[in-house]
Amino acid sequence: MKITLDSTILVRAFEDSGGLARDLLFTILDGNHTLVLSSEILAETSRVLRYPRMRERHGMSDTRIYEYVMFLQSVATMVRPDPVLIAPIRDANDIVVLQTAVGGGASGGLADAPRQSARRTRISSPLPRRHFCNQSIFWYSQIRNC
Repeated sequence: MKITLDSTILVRAFEDSGGLARDLLFTILDGNHTLVLSSEILAETSRVLRYPRMRERHGMSDTRIYEYVMFLQSVATMVRPDPVLIAPIRDANDIVVLQTAVGGGASGGLADAPRQSARRTRISSPLPRRHFCNQSIFWYSQIRNC
């Protein structure tokens, strides 16, 4: 299964070695799955990890952030998002996630919404959904069982 994760999930996977986002990332990488990313998603991940409040939280150096982003690039199938692809989605910032997923032939994409939103996560997938931590909906259980 080909899967695209957005920068919010990738940021959480960086900072929390025991969290669900990291479990999800490594379940994808260790399983029979393909992580599909784009330079735009990696650039956003790098940018967010360098925010002052994020640096306070994770305490990692620029070198460590760079190594993480390069690791993601090395393990993912990198695609160029199709800028012509437009879809009616609630958060216009997630269009790059959709473009990346479609461009890479992903079976699904996961994008976490702001905490203020009534709907926490939008998933483009025919897979069953499961609610975790009142923050995100993952098809984590489905991925683990493939």
